[in-house]
Amino acid sequence: MLIASVVNRNPRTVTRNRNTKWTMAGCLIVLVTTVGTMSAQTSQDHAATVVGHVLDPLGGAIAHATATLLHDEQSVTDTTTDESGRFSLASAESGRYRVRVEAPGFEPRDTYAVFVAVGDRVTVNVTLAIGSVAEQVVVSASATSLPESQVGASVTVLDQTVLGSLNKADVFEALRLVPGVQVVQTGQRGGTTSLFVRGGNDDFNKVLIDGIPANDIGGGFDFGTLPVSSVERVEVLRNPNSVLYGADALTGVVNITTRRGTSSIPELSYAIDGGTFGTLRQDLSVGGAHQRFDYFADYSHFDTRNK
Repeated sequence: MLIASVVNRNPRTVTRNRNTKWTMAGCLIVLVTTVGTMSAQTSQDHAATVVGHVLDPLGGAIAHATATLLHDEQSVTDTTTDESGRFSLASAESGRYRVRVEAPGFEPRDTYAVFVAVGDRVTVNVTLAIGSVAEQVVVSASATSLPESQVGASVTVLDQTVLGSLNKADVFEALRLVPGVQVVQTGQRGGTTSLFVRGGNDDFNKVLIDGIPANDIGGGFDFGTLPVSSVERVEVLRNPNSVLYGADALTGVVNITTRRGTSSIPELSYAIDGGTFGTLRQDLSVGGAHQRFDYFADYSHFDTRNK
């Protein structure tokens, strides 16, 4: 009878052992998953991370685009975007980083340098232009940055490439190329220079320099004191936009973006040229960047006896 009793208990013991094994296996899986998640979170906390989306001119996601993280023009790491156009790039050191994005059928693009500290997560969204068609991102026509193809207003963008190719010393010379805009300078060179958009008064334009209103009291602005060497780009909105910019923007908005230093090594530039009638132009600029701080300064002097 004792032997029979022992035999009856064996199936229960085997079942109990199997349940214990499955419980231990489940706990082990949960432990491994938790440790993996904590390790991934810890690695992100000890890295400088840049994330964002890659979009086409109409705002659609671009999948399988190559995104490269650059530091001092050197490649740090790269990745490809997923089906939603998202990417994530990480570096072990703090610094100023650019993102270079390339995709078949689109123009490659480099973003502006941004400072990313270890433990920070910075979002950088990139819009690519189709083929060789120039596509600019404008901010004066809406509350947020949008590609030109998504803006219904009449906007002209003069970037640094256009300003440099014109080979003009002053910004107002480039503004003469904008449709519907008339530039008038009183007297000789150096006189007050005014901008008239689509027949409106010169004090009907809102002028912004790096997002800060720069109009004089009464609404006027002298465009004759802006050298090309210190300007990164100029946006001219040829529509009233008082909803965003107030009553000053009755005929248009001129948004001027100045240059910024991007190199960790200070860059010094000096240019001089001259001609007849005692004409002499000099330009001196210095710029650079250190961690979160960037700087750029420009001095320009023009002198002539040509009346």
